[in-house]
Amino acid sequence: MKRRVVSLASLASLSLACTNPDSVPSDAAVADAPEVTPTDRGPAVVAQPDEHPPCDRRNPLREPYFGDLHVHTQLSFDAIAYDIRSGPDEAYAFARGESIGLPPYDAAGTPSRRVRLARPLDFAAVTDHSEYLAETALCHDPSSPAYASRTCVTYRNAEGVITPLSLGLAGFYNNARPPVCSGIPAEACPNTFDRIWQGVQDAAERAYDRTSACRFTSFVGYEWSGSPGGSNAHRNVIFRNRTVPRSPASFFEATTAERLWAWIQSVCLDSGTGCDALAIPHNGNLGAGRMFVPVNDSGAMYTREESTRRARIEPVAEIYQHKGASECLRGRGDPLASEDERCDFEALTPPLCAGTPDDPPGCTPVCTASASATFTGTCSHPRDFLRGALRTGLREWQRTGADPFHLGVIASTDTHSATAGATDESTWEGHTGLADGTPERRLHAPPRGTPTVSTVTSSPGGLAVVWAEENSRPALFDALRRRETYGTSGTRILVRFFGGWSYPDALCADPELVRVGYRDGVALG
Repeated sequence: MKRRVVSLASLASLSLACTNPDSVPSDAAVADAPEVTPTDRGPAVVAQPDEHPPCDRRNPLREPYFGDLHVHTQLSFDAIAYDIRSGPDEAYAFARGESIGLPPYDAAGTPSRRVRLARPLDFAAVTDHSEYLAETALCHDPSSPAYASRTCVTYRNAEGVITPLSLGLAGFYNNARPPVCSGIPAEACPNTFDRIWQGVQDAAERAYDRTSACRFTSFVGYEWSGSPGGSNAHRNVIFRNRTVPRSPASFFEATTAERLWAWIQSVCLDSGTGCDALAIPHNGNLGAGRMFVPVNDSGAMYTREESTRRARIEPVAEIYQHKGASECLRGRGDPLASEDERCDFEALTPPLCAGTPDDPPGCTPVCTASASATFTGTCSHPRDFLRGALRTGLREWQRTGADPFHLGVIASTDTHSATAGATDESTWEGHTGLADGTPERRLHAPPRGTPTVSTVTSSPGGLAVVWAEENSRPALFDALRRRETYGTSGTRILVRFFGGWSYPDALCADPELVRVGYRDGVALG
């Protein structure tokens, strides 16, 4: 299939191509278009039993489990653009130790590359973008009524994520869906969406080891992919059990993170059905200053109640993945930045500019309120990084008595090749299919400002580590909620921490260290 990279200069022409039949609806037409909501198609939440026997290996003092909570498959509009042909079932099988094929494919559909984990994961969640689940399927199914639309044709011929579909995530079309589904039978998109979301759940169910052996845990999840102005405000939504909403809220139903939290609260947490969920902020290094700001959608500073809700729904954040690290940002021009030289580890951008004549060439400007298109790496803000967020949270705790950024951390891959947990640098085959399908592409960083992520800019990504009593959904989810987690850059190092004021000096030599650590203080997170 012929592919091309679409530049920002092409956005105007692309917006004219996003149509079926031949004209783009007016802004008013898009805004007024009827929208199918979850409640239009039945109960908002489908309650299902999720029984699991006690695990044979259960430790009340907890053990570390390694996993990946940020995995994309062919169901994601950007992954399939890289010719990824593996779905959730294959991603979970790979996480459990089976091999997976990668492009390029020959005429018979045989992959040219196969990869396998040296050591299987303990848990994983497939988190395909909820945006365009239906449109992606319809655009790639030759029998669908939307297949020949100009939007679908343009999308299939574009390599990278700057496509007609991406424009909707950046706020074009008045935060409505691009018109892939206009002009086709009204039921096609919602029916396709329901079928695929059910398939996501079914794949997680097939992968979950419900025996007492507890070899592998899967979670139902998805990625909410709001990208205001081209920035990255994404969240991965992870559900505790099989009781999940009939349809996930995408950026088009919940156009801000605050509206996503309100949806999680009302549709899931307060539904009385047993539905439970949390949201994990995406690696914040592309946030353009928007990721960790204690201001609500009305522009007012958080109240204590708003901070408390955010901390409950977002207990952990992603500190590392294949797009680099978001622990801290070097620079002297902002009080939330750091002079720690170790902040250069897997940094996506150079240190911040201080705004002085002494700024080195190539320093990174601080994002302003109007910053946009930060997937190009043209600006950064230290408050999007975890150290900056934690400092901001402490300041908010002093102001209101509640910390909205009381965050634990995890790492994951954000793979777009369905290769959950593929972090071994010596055997890494890339995370974006054809886009980094050769050693040359994996080794070459794109020029700064290039509006594509078709070349990997950092690393194979990291792993999430959870301290839990056993390898089951309830135990792992509870650990995420209490923040007893950490992230690694792909290695399997063991980290444990306890803090308190009354520990005896000889505790490190005490065989009861862990028991005393829990009893007399607080654990990691």
